[in-house]
Amino acid sequence: DPTTGVAWESPERGFFDRLWSTVRDATIDPIGTFRAMGIPGSGRDAVRFTLVTSAIGYVPVLLLVPCLGVLVLTMFSFLLTVPGIPTAFRGVGAGVMCGAIAAVPIFAVVFSLYVELSYAVVFHLLSLLAGGKGTFQASLRAMLYTGAIRFWLFVPLLVGIVPFVGFAIQMLGRFLMVVWSGFAVYGAAQGVHQLPQDRAIFVGIATPCIVLLLSLAGAGLSIVGLAAILFGGLSGLGALLPH
Repeated sequence: DPTTGVAWESPERGFFDRLWSTVRDATIDPIGTFRAMGIPGSGRDAVRFTLVTSAIGYVPVLLLVPCLGVLVLTMFSFLLTVPGIPTAFRGVGAGVMCGAIAAVPIFAVVFSLYVELSYAVVFHLLSLLAGGKGTFQASLRAMLYTGAIRFWLFVPLLVGIVPFVGFAIQMLGRFLMVVWSGFAVYGAAQGVHQLPQDRAIFVGIATPCIVLLLSLAGAGLSIVGLAAILFGGLSGLGALLPH
């Protein structure tokens, strides 16, 4: 779009046209696309864009939710046959577990927003240290549009189901996304913060590396928290079982 630099922010175009044009341009030419982020645009539209692309990218996760639901219901059906378990615990326990499983896709999209926010903060701080002149709002808008690459996440997630080679292909896909992000950040550093090439290269390399570490730390804390909840729940369940 000549007024905002992003096809997604062209209201006269159709939804799918705006979505596909933005994803295609960002995927093929991340440097040019994100260099155009120096043109002021809508932060609200950027949030909508990353929510849409994240939802599409994590579609394969929806395929796993019914399987997990069947597993949980089967487990609780077995527990219902165990004498001595209070009726209230049976209903609440099954409801909480099924609710947590149903929330998996929502958690995936929310985690994507966390990654985008991390990109914005790290990108903005590094750009300022390098002499950048852009605002945080402009940095945040640009980094929200890095969700364009998450549109393609459904491909490695689907292939990841394949035994043996699936995991390797999924890791390769994740690695390529990080590399792509470096080019996108490089373009945004030039467009949003008017940085010269050498400093933009530094920001383009450092930002994805730091965000990757933050994402791994966040995922690790989430796993620890989930393990603590499950351990506490199983410990309580053990106390309720007859001895």
